[in-house]
Formats: sequence, structure tokens, C-alpha cells
Amino acid sequence: MAGTETVMSLQELIASLDKTCLPRILQVCSGVYFQGSVYELSGSEVCLSTGDLLKVIDIELLSVSCEDTSNNDKFELPINHNLVLSQPMAYFLSQ
Repeated sequence: MAGTETVMSLQELIASLDKTCLPRILQVCSGVYFQGSVYELSGSEVCLSTGDLLKVIDIELLSVSCEDTSNNDKFELPINHNLVLSQPMAYFLSQ
């Protein structure tokens, strides 16, 4: 479906949610995986891999804390990180 994608920051996506549907788990349906330092390739570049989960607990994005459960590494994503969404609501999983 070329041309039907929407680019939206995490902050915009979170702000577009209905507060009554929270908490909500989001799963990345199509992402990129690079071996090595996945989340910091050249300074502030960030990549979410297919299958990564995000838990949204409120509609105001203050920070994005991440944890690699295989080795317990923790890091922060920039709140203005952009996502490309082909179908924004298709990324939600029920909790």
C-alpha cells in the first residue's frame, strides 16, 4: 500500500489516544533490527525492531524508557522520535 503511510512522532501518537483506553500496549509490527547498538547508531538515531512493545499509561508523553529484557540494558528514546504508521490503530494490542 504505497503512499498510505503516515509519519507521526511518538508524542503525537500518544496525544491522539483516548485516555479512557489506557493503559494500552503497542507492538511494533514492522521495524528494523541492526546487530550491535540497535538504539543509538549515530548519536540520536533510534530504531524500534519488529515485535518491540511499548506500554502507554497516559496521554502526555514525558519520557520513553526502554529495557532490553535479554540483558537488562536500559536506555531512553527521544520523545520526538518519528514512527511511520500504515494503519495507526493496527498497532494496538489489548491488555
